[in-house]
Amino acid sequence: MRAYHVYQNPAMLDVATQAWDYGRALTISDVNVATGSIPSKSFNFTKTCSGSTLVGGTFWQTKVNDATIYGISTAVFFTLSAYLYQATSNNTYLDAAQDSGAFLIDIMHITGVNNGIAAMSVNDSASCDDVFGAGASQIAHAGFSFMEGLALLPSDTSFGQQNLSVETLRSNLVNITLTTNFFVNAANGTINTEGGLLDQTSLVQGLGSLYHTISGPANLITYH
Repeated sequence: MRAYHVYQNPAMLDVATQAWDYGRALTISDVNVATGSIPSKSFNFTKTCSGSTLVGGTFWQTKVNDATIYGISTAVFFTLSAYLYQATSNNTYLDAAQDSGAFLIDIMHITGVNNGIAAMSVNDSASCDDVFGAGASQIAHAGFSFMEGLALLPSDTSFGQQNLSVETLRSNLVNITLTTNFFVNAANGTINTEGGLLDQTSLVQGLGSLYHTISGPANLITYH
């Protein structure tokens, strides 16, 4: 979709649409929650975790017996949905983005706690367990891609049980990202480039997308 955004070549939009269809088959819908199953998997999953449904969560692997829903797979599908909504104005993509965003907020708690450490990066859909446990890298697993998608959606779009708006989430994610020392505020510069860190390019892409999209608030633009 980034290529389509630049070149406006319909063939690139077709590829993105096919990719979305592929991701849709691995993303839990209302219908899937009603049955506790999804055709792409061979097991039944729990319908709710801590009072929130699993609608919008995207499975990490295509293996029929793999139960994990990764934050980053959900965030990437969210952002692809946002790009396609921007390009087509088709509400199917907006609805999908809202479902994915709600999952990231209500289940993954991506707007999080504890200096940007999200509560969960990988959810075991069969048991609601956090596969890896809380850690400083959680924000990278979803937050950076989430920011890119947030840059594409109308500012009054809202997500999750708290009904958080795009505008609120943009500010929250930037604040979390820039105060999580694991990735930024490094001794050698703003972005930490030490070995073993993930998704620095996604951080730059997410912040850059917000910078080029929004006109306010002024303090958010200054951060970028």
